[in-house]
Amino acid sequence: MSCSRRDASRLTVIAALACAACSSPPPPPKGACDGGTCAPATTSCDAGTYRDANGACQPTGWSDCPQGFAPDPRGFACLPIIAASCPAGTAPRLGDTGCHPAGGSTCDAGFAPHDSGWGCDAVLGSGCTGATREALGSTACVPIGDCATPGFPPAAATIFVDDSYPTVDATHFRSIGAALAAAPSGATIAIEPGTYAEALAPPRPVTLVGRCAAQVTITAAGTTPALLVATPLDVQLEGVTLTNGLVGIRAEGGARITARHVVLDANRRSGVQAVDSATRVTFEDAVVRGTVPDPATNSFGQGVAASFGAQLTFTDVTLTGNRENGIFLDRAATRLVGERVVVSGTLPRMSTGRLGWGVGVQGGAGLELTDAALVDNQATGLLVSQPDSRAVLTNAVIARTRPGLDNGDIPIAFGAAAQAGGALVLTNVALAGLAHLGVSVKGAGSSGVLTRVVVRDLVPRLEPSRAIELSSGSTLTLDDVAFAHIATAGFDAFGGEATLTDVVFFDLLGPGVRAQTGARVAAANVWVDGAAGAGIAALTDATVNVSGCRVRDTGLAETVDAGVVGYGGLAQLGGALTVDRCIFEASRAAGLYSKGGALTATSVIVRDTLALPSGDFGQGAVVEGAGSLSLTGALLELNRVSGLQVSDPGSRLAATAVTVRDTQPLPDGTRGRGANVQSGGVFTATQCALIDNRQVGVFTFRAKATLERVLVRGTLADPGGAYGNGVESLGDADLAMTGGALEGSAGTAAVFAEASGLLDGVRVFKNAVGLHLQDGALLLEVQAAPATRGPRDVAVTTSTAFDENMTTLGTGQVAVPAP
Repeated sequence: MSCSRRDASRLTVIAALACAACSSPPPPPKGACDGGTCAPATTSCDAGTYRDANGACQPTGWSDCPQGFAPDPRGFACLPIIAASCPAGTAPRLGDTGCHPAGGSTCDAGFAPHDSGWGCDAVLGSGCTGATREALGSTACVPIGDCATPGFPPAAATIFVDDSYPTVDATHFRSIGAALAAAPSGATIAIEPGTYAEALAPPRPVTLVGRCAAQVTITAAGTTPALLVATPLDVQLEGVTLTNGLVGIRAEGGARITARHVVLDANRRSGVQAVDSATRVTFEDAVVRGTVPDPATNSFGQGVAASFGAQLTFTDVTLTGNRENGIFLDRAATRLVGERVVVSGTLPRMSTGRLGWGVGVQGGAGLELTDAALVDNQATGLLVSQPDSRAVLTNAVIARTRPGLDNGDIPIAFGAAAQAGGALVLTNVALAGLAHLGVSVKGAGSSGVLTRVVVRDLVPRLEPSRAIELSSGSTLTLDDVAFAHIATAGFDAFGGEATLTDVVFFDLLGPGVRAQTGARVAAANVWVDGAAGAGIAALTDATVNVSGCRVRDTGLAETVDAGVVGYGGLAQLGGALTVDRCIFEASRAAGLYSKGGALTATSVIVRDTLALPSGDFGQGAVVEGAGSLSLTGALLELNRVSGLQVSDPGSRLAATAVTVRDTQPLPDGTRGRGANVQSGGVFTATQCALIDNRQVGVFTFRAKATLERVLVRGTLADPGGAYGNGVESLGDADLAMTGGALEGSAGTAAVFAEASGLLDGVRVFKNAVGLHLQDGALLLEVQAAPATRGPRDVAVTTSTAFDENMTTLGTGQVAVPAP
């Protein structure tokens, strides 16, 4: 039996029972509408508001739109101002409908935009031999010097060398050594084409000029340096090839060597050695190639080795096919400054199979390279290690580091790394085609600063793999950094402190940002598009604070670790995640998820969360396992199963000024609830709107829900026509609602079964049934909310208004949905 009632009235126990048996509605209690407590039927409220029990229009849901958002014309929510999509190499930003360059978008001379649209690639040739070299900006091998250049011998030459001279005199010699012995200080010695089997050790300052490196070869016997300057002399070398020296060039004791248009090929131990604080070496248009190990130990073979404060300056220099290190710098005050430098194809140590680094900097040494390519090296493209060591790369590419062994025989393949207190600074750099780690900042005191950097095309061949990692005691700053096509995790912090600004993650097979083991991460303007497992995650006592983000299309992780499935934002295992002005779209399993962690979200949108392949899950926000979630100013729409969900003892979900609407059902047509509270969870909602959800607006089972000034409107039935209830309290649950309204439910506005509850000052308007109690629930009419209630008491205050419900009080036993 139903009882139609168009007149608003206060519910009393007597009136309710009478209505349950009547054939026509009883009159409202005398004075029920006195004092303006009943809403005029012809007056409506503006979008984003509802009429309360006193007839006043009240705002609810998310209406205070922050920067980057605009009011939804439908009311109750804010919508983002942001580009719908952006092409490769760019990213959206909240508050702007345009797309912004992401990562290293400006390619200097010698580089070209990569085909993917993400960052730059080095323009380089390969396989150069003889007096040619790979040079930035050319796909062909570039000659070293010019054998046809007029002006040889130079006008300043006073000593001449030609191994074919028939006779010698005071100025003409068949060997360079003889010319050096005879040359006065400051003399210029011109060397004609030929192969000179000797080692040079100038006793005085001189200039040695060969016709060109292709035609003048100085080959040592393998037991002494091809050129040795061991005292404070100025020596200039030009237009020659040095080979088969125990060292190609050794400078020590304050020597000052300038070498131009030279080739150092197949020397031993080191192509160039520079030692001592007053020693200076300058290289221009040169190649150091194919240095071989020390035959006595089968070790070394570096391209360049400098230590104990030596200073080196390189311009247009290529180091290729050397061993252990292309460049190795050691000890305090040792410095190398280079421009247009290529380090490629470094091979491991012959005796142990270790190393093969492009560049190694340690012991307080320093490196500065501008316009550089570190490609096809082994184990590490660039490693800076130990306190006060510093490496700075500007306008560079680090690519295709091959797996190799570190000094502990551990397989690695790093693009760049700062370890044990080293400092790494990368500006406008692309790290590409890597097989293990893009950038590693590890160890107490280590630091990294990455600005306008792209990490792309990482396909793991070694595990664990990630684009960038940070460890305990280290610090890292990322500013305008893009991660693209990463077949593993993006940024992983295992302790340490990191600051991320304008960071983009695109197409990953792992989480975008993941912090754990006490890490501290602060991020602003983050875009995570197509991560797996989690878009942004705080685990194991880590703290992550994000301001301004868009996380979408978070898919399933190929391997589930620490409970990660496919969450937009994740706080777990004591981790704390705070997000402000963020959008989470099309995540798998849950948009926001807290399990044993603390998640705080302000001014966020969570929408279009997808179910797992099994058809389960797809919630907007979930709290379980004694986790917590605080939502302030939020829109959750078009999610699945439930917009909000909290379960398990100790779990808490607090929502303030939150709108939950259009939650979608499971494939079988069930669920689609606005909020689902069960199994010991606690839900608190203040000034929230739950609109056009399915089955139940707020469902409580063996849990506690407190609703203040909450609007539950338009709850829809299941496809089969069942339920459609505004709020439910079942199975020892308690649901207390103060203020607010239950409107337009397809089923019953409020259902209490074997549970307790409170309706205090609530407007119950235009529902199929206003109130239903069963399974021991006892209806009590009270003047004011009681201080305590029994486990089956349902208190309804006289300030609660029932208005235009088809039936005010339901009767009999009705089915209730499963938890």
